[in-house]
Amino acid sequence: MIRNPHPGRISGRVPPRQPGAYLSLVFAYACLMVGCLRSSQSSLAGHYVERHEKGKIVLTLAPDQTFLERVEPRGRTPTVARGHWSFNSRQSTVTLDGAILPGHSFGDPQYRDYTVIERGGLWVLTVERGVLGTIRLVDSPDFGLAFRRVSAPGETPN
Repeated sequence: MIRNPHPGRISGRVPPRQPGAYLSLVFAYACLMVGCLRSSQSSLAGHYVERHEKGKIVLTLAPDQTFLERVEPRGRTPTVARGHWSFNSRQSTVTLDGAILPGHSFGDPQYRDYTVIERGGLWVLTVERGVLGTIRLVDSPDFGLAFRRVSAPGETPN
């Protein structure tokens, strides 16, 4: 009689994999990624730019929760505002208190007027964090407008 050198295995066959182990690994990876994609208030500080064919907006979120915003219409003098920002972790939004907005900011971006400035508003932006650590502050999700982070605090903006 020939004995199997590997008890519990039928000679010449590989035992079936445990589906629970695979699912546990996938679940652990998903939890890790979701945890990495969550933003904290301190991780949002930095320099952001939103570009549009009619101009751009440069936004600096400081770690002390103040911000500096520059609306730069093409070929015109920029307008600058300062204010305070806050982060709502439950809704993943940043609120700018004291922001300036290009005219006709709400609705179709083709009608935005960077030469007309609306002052003193509250501007709520949705925070999106990419898998590779990129951060965007979404202004108009329907039209794809968002501030793209160009540098962190202490770094020179690109």
